[in-house]
Amino acid sequence: FFFNNNQMAIDFSNGDEDDPEEVIVEQDAEAERAKYQRYAHGGQFWDTPKDFQFPAGVKLRSGWELWMAGMPSHTTKGTATPVRPFRLFDVKLLPPKLRQTFKLTYQRIYELMSEAPALNFRTTDLNPDYIGKTYDVAS
Repeated sequence: FFFNNNQMAIDFSNGDEDDPEEVIVEQDAEAERAKYQRYAHGGQFWDTPKDFQFPAGVKLRSGWELWMAGMPSHTTKGTATPVRPFRLFDVKLLPPKLRQTFKLTYQRIYELMSEAPALNFRTTDLNPDYIGKTYDVAS
């Protein structure tokens, strides 16, 4: 692998073959996290808007959708307050009331699922079809 200045891993051919191969480019989590806004409340910056609560009664598949895509259409009092994909939460940037819930539920389960050997994980074009396919592989 070759790492460039943007921390992108690029798998190059070894030069022995001229067969075209798919080049997989994945951004690291820090670069992807930088795409999403932080929210200021309580004198600090957080990954979630003020008064955010994790959805109650989430089934495994719905939780996977939140893990992969977040809540892009989330609103607070009529104002758009999109929530990043849960996999991109920085635990230190979750309010204390949310931190423990995240660590004991979402993080524990979905990090394990994300490690499924056959999972081809990408960070762009996360359409419902792709998320469904990754769920099938991860579960």
